[in-house]
Amino acid sequence: MKLDKKGFLLVDMMIAVSILFLMVVIVSPSFTLISDYRYKQFIYHLEKVIKTCKNLSILRQRTIVLHLENSKIYMKQQINKKNNYYFFENISKSPLKIPSFVQLKISLLEGEIHQQKGNNLFFYPGGRFDKAKIEMLVNGKEKNFEILLSDSLKEVKE
Repeated sequence: MKLDKKGFLLVDMMIAVSILFLMVVIVSPSFTLISDYRYKQFIYHLEKVIKTCKNLSILRQRTIVLHLENSKIYMKQQINKKNNYYFFENISKSPLKIPSFVQLKISLLEGEIHQQKGNNLFFYPGGRFDKAKIEMLVNGKEKNFEILLSDSLKEVKE
């Protein structure tokens, strides 16, 4: 059986498509692993941020706000109507940035005095916060977590 130029081209294209398919099958799980690692690292730092806010609120500050803006999380502390901003660079070796594939919503659970407006969480003196609930869309998949402020991270089964 003889192959003309069109036949060779067809065989070459089939080989190229097969190689491309194998590359997608082999390489795509590694992208997922990288995303999962970044996601877990983000969760770990977020837990530290919320615990730090809780500890600072116990120090009887007027208002402490955990604010999400421009893919960074920072805290605004309001004392006598003056705003002091503290960025969470000190909490970990690297600044806390929200990965681009994460959409985030945080709410406080089982607290006595608290308020949430938009992307801000307000911590008032005397407030008791046992849990923070984190709702995320990660690569289009919903992941819900509860942070027990005395324990480690636990996934919420809903």
